[in-house]
Amino acid sequence: EVLAGAGAVKIWESCWVGHELYGKLGEGVARGQCEKSMIVEDYSHGQAVARLLAGAYGLPFFPTALS
Repeated sequence: EVLAGAGAVKIWESCWVGHELYGKLGEGVARGQCEKSMIVEDYSHGQAVARLLAGAYGLPFFPTALS
């Protein structure tokens, strides 16, 4: 969040940060998203694990039925 607020983050990839319960992300991430200076991507836990598995196996992606 500190780096995002300083403008040092271009892509924010997260897996259910938890701030969604309150209807917002942190101030730095929200500002970057509104100003379109940051790409914000949110994944499910299953999708995040599939991405890590693909990297561990040296694959470009890991097929899954989760979405």
